Amino acid sequence: MAYVLQTGEAGAERLALVEKVYGDHTRRILGQLGVHEGAKVADLGCGAGSTTKWFSSLVGPAGEVVAVDESGEQLALLGHRSWRHR
Repeated sequence: MAYVLQTGEAGAERLALVEKVYGDHTRRILGQLGVHEGAKVADLGCGAGSTTKWFSSLVGPAGEVVAVDESGEQLALLGHRSWRHR
């Protein structure tokens, strides 16, 4: 299956705009999942990782977030960004 969305920096810019528009609403909905300190989360279709970063802040250093995406380019971009809880 072809990955139809832009990837790399161009894709990250598009996702940053989506985050700006829908981020608060998305976090409000996902907040109802009950993710807590120490939880284990899989972020499927993580893209550039903004939701991955948010989940990481919820689970803290005792938890774990696994980021999965169809695009190796998106995963490489995520790997270059600082999203892991510190």
